[in-house]
Amino acid sequence: MVKSSFMNKNVNLVLLFLIFVVIAIVAGGTVYFQEEFYNLTGNYLVKTTELDNTTLNLNKCKTDYEKSQINLNSTLTLTEKEKSDLRKVYTVTKTELEGDIGYLNSSLEATKEELFSTANQLFDTTKRLNDANADITILESEKRTLKNRVDDLSDDVDNLEDQVSSLQSQLDSCSG
Repeated sequence: MVKSSFMNKNVNLVLLFLIFVVIAIVAGGTVYFQEEFYNLTGNYLVKTTELDNTTLNLNKCKTDYEKSQINLNSTLTLTEKEKSDLRKVYTVTKTELEGDIGYLNSSLEATKEELFSTANQLFDTTKRLNDANADITILESEKRTLKNRVDDLSDDVDNLEDQVSSLQSQLDSCSG
């Protein structure tokens, strides 16, 4: 009988030790995965902020592009108007025509320079827009990858919580 009592005490101690080990493993796993989740969430927020900044930059580039387009249309309209004025001048006498030709030529040159400048701006703006679109594509891909990782980690956390619940049930059944 004494032997049986000694055995029961050791079994209880072993069982108590196993309970402490399970609790330590569950606590350690919870802390580890919580830390991983916070790090992943932080990375996700950084990437989202970068994506928002890129979107703002894209919108600015788009606005610049539209302004350049309006400026270009205005320049083209001005050029067409000057051409029309030039046709009217041909009906004037030769002396007036020679005086007006000098003025119109200088004005036309200024308009061409402005058109060239505007075309260069349009090219630069289009290049920046294409670069921004490429950045957006890359960031969206990274965002999807991070979201998938968050989903995977959430599933892992759910699985671990289910395991903890199962182990708690087993523990309760062994204790009870």
